[in-house]
Amino acid sequence: HNHELRDRRSGKPGIHDIILFISGLNAACEVNRDMLSREQHVPPPEVRLAAGLMAGGRSMRMGTDKSLLKIGPALLWKRQLALLESITDRVGVVAPERPAWLEEPIEWVPDSPIGSGPASGLLGALNWCTSAGASHLILLAVDLPNISKESLMDLIMGVRPGIGIVPRSGHWLEPLCAIYPCEAANSLKIGLSAGRNKLQDLVGHLVDEGTMVERVLSPAEELVFFNLNTPEDLLILQNAQ
Repeated sequence: HNHELRDRRSGKPGIHDIILFISGLNAACEVNRDMLSREQHVPPPEVRLAAGLMAGGRSMRMGTDKSLLKIGPALLWKRQLALLESITDRVGVVAPERPAWLEEPIEWVPDSPIGSGPASGLLGALNWCTSAGASHLILLAVDLPNISKESLMDLIMGVRPGIGIVPRSGHWLEPLCAIYPCEAANSLKIGLSAGRNKLQDLVGHLVDEGTMVERVLSPAEELVFFNLNTPEDLLILQNAQ
C-alpha cells in the first residue's frame, strides 16, 4: 500500500546512505529513550484505540511479499502485529483481499470499495474502527520495521477527541504511521468519491481542516521511518542488525 509515499526515492543507496542509516539506528535508540523521559499525558478516556496493519501493497520493487520478509527472528507481519497488540487488543490486517498468510482468528479488514490504493485501505480501516466502537485508528504499514512501541506511544499522547496526528518528515507526511480519528472517514470518503486517491493530498486536507495535527520529526526520528521497498533496502537493514 505505501509504495506511493516512497516512490520519490530512486537509485541504489550509496555508502553515505548506508553509514547514515546505521548511525541513525543508534540515534533512534536515544530518541526513544528521550520519548520515555518526556512528561507523559494520558489521552482522555474518550480516546479508544483500534489498530490496523496495512499489508495490501503489491511489493513490486521488492519482488516478493514484504509481509513475509524475516527481520530478526520473526516474519515482518508478525513483528508489526505484535507491536500493535502491545497497545490495543483490537487489531486487524488491512488489505484488498484476505492474505493467504493471515492466520485465524486474526481479523481481516477489507479496503473500502470507494477509491483505490492505500487511501481506500485507510477508509476501510476507519469504517471498521467505527464499527468496533473505537474513537481512533492507529495505522501502521507492514514495511516500516524500525517503528517501536515508544514511537507509537509518542503519537498517541498527541491525540484528542476528534483529532488525530500524523508525522511530517521534511516536505512529506507519513500517513502510514499515524493515528486517525474516526471522524476523518467522512472527509476521506468525499475526496475518494471525487477521484482524489493520493494519500498525501487527502491527509494534507485533513490537516488543513483541523481533523489531524502534524508532528514534525527530528532528523534522528526520520530514520526510524526507514521504509523497505527494494532488496537493497533489505540488505541495508540486515547489515545494520
